[in-house]
Amino acid sequence: MGQGFDDIELTPEDRKILRYLALHYGAEFARRRVVAPQIRILQLDEESKLREDLLLARPSLKVFFSQYAFGRRGKERDSLVPCMMRTIDQFDVESARSQRSGEPLWEAFLAMAEERNVRPNENQNRGVIQGMLELVQEIYRIDGVGSIAGWVVNGVLKTGQLEPQFMRLVDIRGLGPKNTSTYLRDLSYLFELNDLIRPAHRIHALTVDRWLRGLAPYIFPEEGLEKAVDWVLAGKAQKYARRAGVIPSLLTMGVTGFGQSQIRHGERYEHMSEILRSEALAPKPIAVPQE
Repeated sequence: MGQGFDDIELTPEDRKILRYLALHYGAEFARRRVVAPQIRILQLDEESKLREDLLLARPSLKVFFSQYAFGRRGKERDSLVPCMMRTIDQFDVESARSQRSGEPLWEAFLAMAEERNVRPNENQNRGVIQGMLELVQEIYRIDGVGSIAGWVVNGVLKTGQLEPQFMRLVDIRGLGPKNTSTYLRDLSYLFELNDLIRPAHRIHALTVDRWLRGLAPYIFPEEGLEKAVDWVLAGKAQKYARRAGVIPSLLTMGVTGFGQSQIRHGERYEHMSEILRSEALAPKPIAVPQE
């Protein structure tokens, strides 16, 4: 798709493909995989209340555990998440946030796991369960609220920084950089933070998954991306999203959404890129329902 120069511009076709990824697949991914699950978990009756709720301690913690904390647990996640949701529903977050230990949340989870016959797997799960409450407590001592989402958002609004929040979250045992980046990506989208984040820190709000890694050599006009490290790929996604005139988080969501829709092709990324090009450059007309 081009030569290996950092300052290379997008061709009209390249730009159309990236915009198609963001505005078609990305928008659908955001609606179905980011917004809708959080609305459902918080039992909200409309999307407009989501950001307001996320700025509170309990809803923010609940969303984090439902969508992000157990992202590395595979099939085990199907039993862990409902167990954790029930735990938080019965746990006094408002009182616990003023303490200095996350152990009460772990103990509450253990009791709930026993009641629901769920394997607690202390080695993998204690760190993130206990650690997230301890983070809530740290935040509460700073702002008197204790919302994880609010802490991220306020940090960006006040300083433009995102790296300190990224590093603090990654420090929690069992969470990992990809789950952290996914969380920050979704917050960046929901709160429209990208342009407020310092350019050097924006890579922390983009998820480099198998789909972006596999498709990057075909959608970004630079050579040598097959072996690029994650932060380089995140930087390329930022740069070319900006040049295509789309939100970077939507572009990377779109790459993931497209990749998942083509999973039957395995890791034949060149073939997948041909399908993408065909869709983007000659999209099928959208059927309009008749009155």
